[in-house]
Amino acid sequence: MEQQQSVNAAGNGILVPTEGGGYRGNITTLDFVLKIELRPNLNYPREQSSPKWHVFAVGRHGQAVQCGSAWVKKSGPHSARPGEEFISLLVDDPSMDQPLNVTAFPRDGGSFEIVWRRARRRPDPASFRPDSGRAVDDEIPY
Repeated sequence: MEQQQSVNAAGNGILVPTEGGGYRGNITTLDFVLKIELRPNLNYPREQSSPKWHVFAVGRHGQAVQCGSAWVKKSGPHSARPGEEFISLLVDDPSMDQPLNVTAFPRDGGSFEIVWRRARRRPDPASFRPDSGRAVDDEIPY
């Protein structure tokens, strides 16, 4: 069974407020720059677990495509800023290998800085060779 571990990368985009309670910005990776817009969810907060926003991205042909949801969360008591609200986004599309978890932390002026993370697969313990203590998958030819 594969175990999962989070990988973080800082400063990968920004969200700025828009009229009507939404945000607009981008998520930047080595492979793409995803232009996104967070549009208010009309069912929020009537449903307790509903997201506050729906995430839309600009498709290849310029059309807006819904590709995720975003929630308001609060940092835990042991974080650097306990009780601080931040935005947690889940972005997914059939063109992506796996969903992208994005967190946006507040900055001055009402904008948010994006930090993305995605699960990284660690080798199954059964793939370790008893003679070397290394996983078979760890061999990288140079």
